[in-house]
Amino acid sequence: MGLLTRGFSALFALLLLAACAMPPLPGHNAASDDRTFESLDGLKITPLDVQPDEIAEILDIERWKFYVVLPEPDLKIAYKLELRQPGKAPVILAKDEATADTTDEEVLVALYSMDTSLSRDDEIKYYLKTANGKSHFIIPNPFKDFAVGQESRPATVQPDGSFLLTRFFVGFPKSGEEMIYSDENENKLVFTIERAD
Repeated sequence: MGLLTRGFSALFALLLLAACAMPPLPGHNAASDDRTFESLDGLKITPLDVQPDEIAEILDIERWKFYVVLPEPDLKIAYKLELRQPGKAPVILAKDEATADTTDEEVLVALYSMDTSLSRDDEIKYYLKTANGKSHFIIPNPFKDFAVGQESRPATVQPDGSFLLTRFFVGFPKSGEEMIYSDENENKLVFTIERAD
């Protein structure tokens, strides 16, 4: 069983890498993109379009990309995935830090199922790729039993400088009742790129 599980994990990782391949962006000019957000600490972050991919669709992989321009090399950068629910304190699902050795980088964020689907698993995998390498995390599934979801592609900047990846509504209506979409049942999954303290 252990060998089979490891073999499947290795195959899945290869498929994930193929589905999330990030070609370089020659000549990308973040300053000319109206989606670019410049933080107070000098980072310029541009959400990028992710091309549709059949493998990612088959494997139930959700992906987002960012192009980040740093004011100087050798900055320590923090990457944070967070769940925001109405009336509750934000929950940090994953946080990673790395020292960037360049002045720009592409960042890829992916979420994928460990077993059946993003709406049913108790835990899911979070994948983060930066200029310095890749990280994998197993996180509690924020999408478990959600009723309706809406991805933000590309990610959209929020007033606090985080980026909305997806919003989803929880709570299924009773038979014959209509689903009510409101701030009270809207959850948000956000991603933040910032200088680490």
